[in-house]
Amino acid sequence: MVNLRVDVELDGAARPKLGLTFQGEGEDDALSGWNLLLLPAGRDGVLARLERYDRLVYQSDKIPWEKGDKNRVLSLRYWDGWCSAAIDDVPLLDRVSIDPIPERHSVGLTTWGPKTTIHSLEFSRGPR
Repeated sequence: MVNLRVDVELDGAARPKLGLTFQGEGEDDALSGWNLLLLPAGRDGVLARLERYDRLVYQSDKIPWEKGDKNRVLSLRYWDGWCSAAIDDVPLLDRVSIDPIPERHSVGLTTWGPKTTIHSLEFSRGPR
């Protein structure tokens, strides 16, 4: 897969429940590739999980989520078998090694629960 950059601007008023799939099949199986999940953690934080199908591969520490009017940006970067994810430049996963899935190029985004609001989505493939 080519390099990938995804930035999701989220409403800061509520902790999100979000899934970002990359290197997916692009057909019937919504979780067919690598899945970055952003989930509430504890009373005031979020954490990220990187899963392959139903197998947890990496999990971040909890980081604080200060609810407020300021939007927050979830960033995912994938390049040359490496992956990083951050919220507002605070690392969740920092240069973790993942095996590319051959012939898989689809990207998908899902949310659940009534409080997750996406304000913008920026996506690019190519140079890191």
